[in-house]
Amino acid sequence: MSQVGTQNSSGRSKELNNARVKHEEKSDVYDFGVILLEIILGRSLNSRIEVDIVNQLCMFFLPATAVIPLHNHPGMTVFSKLLRGTMHIKAYDWVDPVNSDDSVQPSQPRLARLKADSVFTAPCDTSVLYPTSGGNIHAFTAITPCVVLDVMGPPYSKDDGRDCSYYRDIPYNALSNGEKNTVAKEGGGDSYGWLEEIEMPEDSQMDGIEYLGPPISEFTS
Repeated sequence: MSQVGTQNSSGRSKELNNARVKHEEKSDVYDFGVILLEIILGRSLNSRIEVDIVNQLCMFFLPATAVIPLHNHPGMTVFSKLLRGTMHIKAYDWVDPVNSDDSVQPSQPRLARLKADSVFTAPCDTSVLYPTSGGNIHAFTAITPCVVLDVMGPPYSKDDGRDCSYYRDIPYNALSNGEKNTVAKEGGGDSYGWLEEIEMPEDSQMDGIEYLGPPISEFTS
């Protein structure tokens, strides 16, 4: 895969090449994010701030039958675009978004409104997930090999209260938590479900990747 820009010294080039051997596939995905951002900007990256934007850009390459389990994006806005393939997307929003995740015991299911439960095929519209609407809690199931681009802001940060949580959904009629009046007014249990927080699935952990591209020089305008 072509590198972004040019190297200023053979020593630096050798160092980068050696590092890339250790992270070959992951680095290619990260470099693709850098290239994509440069295409969007119409120029090369010029500052560390611009490189940090790539930390908010994720591209998922999913083989057929792969699943990204139900997870949230607390306090975040996400632009999600299916670039290739056919995928089933299921998404929820909390019925009571004012009630923060921290105020509810993880083992206590919470009522959520179903926002999407459909199959999408690229090309299709970009989905916009807001902190409390738009299907902030979603799951992907690849029907065919798929490519999904997510641009998130601000990024996940455990220190800032934006840690990712995972859930399993339970049919509305399976539980009764004193929410029947709300559901009855808005069309019945088919549009709702209970979400119970679970531990992160073992095969769902994502690793951060250090930027290994050409040197980025700070500049002031």
